[in-house]
Amino acid sequence: MPNDGADLTLMPQQVFDQVMANAGCRLPLGDPELDEYDLALYYAQMITGNSPSNAIFPEYGPLTDGNPGIPTLLLPLDNATGVSTNVTLTWSASDETDCYQIRFGTTDDPPPLIPGCITETEWQTPSLQPNTTYYWRVISNDSCGHTTSSVQRSFTTGS
Repeated sequence: MPNDGADLTLMPQQVFDQVMANAGCRLPLGDPELDEYDLALYYAQMITGNSPSNAIFPEYGPLTDGNPGIPTLLLPLDNATGVSTNVTLTWSASDETDCYQIRFGTTDDPPPLIPGCITETEWQTPSLQPNTTYYWRVISNDSCGHTTSSVQRSFTTGS
């Protein structure tokens, strides 16, 4: 950092205090504009809810907590009956999510995990048995290994 020629010899505690008071990628810290680094982090959705950038600059958008959002299950409706044996499970997209995993089956504690991770917000079931209750949930995943699960739903196929 440029200085005015003053003696910059500091004692260890002074160095610690100086670093703690001035560390960060924006100087001065009160500057109302995000620098290029913070903007890149913001637009890459890497800034988390406990980041000072969010606390200081809320005008740049909603806070994120660094975890994938909870998907909202859409169809079939919970406890639906008489459902076709050919079903497409659908849910709403969730923020900060790279892909979804599906738990689906006739057991509810929990339903078995279907292999793979998909980026779509729907999944076509295999042909189902008539007069059978099925349970399902969707798990949001991000590239850091964080997961968030939807509520679990059930439906019963018709004859």
